[in-house]
Amino acid sequence: MPARAHETRARLVENPVLSVHDLAREQDLSAAHLYMVLRLAFLAPDIVAAIVEGRQPAQLSAKTLMRRAAHLAADWSEQRKLLGFA
Repeated sequence: MPARAHETRARLVENPVLSVHDLAREQDLSAAHLYMVLRLAFLAPDIVAAIVEGRQPAQLSAKTLMRRAAHLAADWSEQRKLLGFA
């Protein structure tokens, strides 16, 4: 999920004419889902590394991560608490 978030963010930055709605249509997703995915582009780097390496807490599945994405704070320490890393 974080990889998709970074890819989506990069596409929006590279092409300011594109909107989230354009990308959602292109990927056959809802804009709400894509906005949720975009939040993951701002995860703390150590959280991303742990997920990529399979070291995330046992209770943190992709489904759980997406459910909690709506509540992610910008503060990395708060993210760690919410996602079970602290």
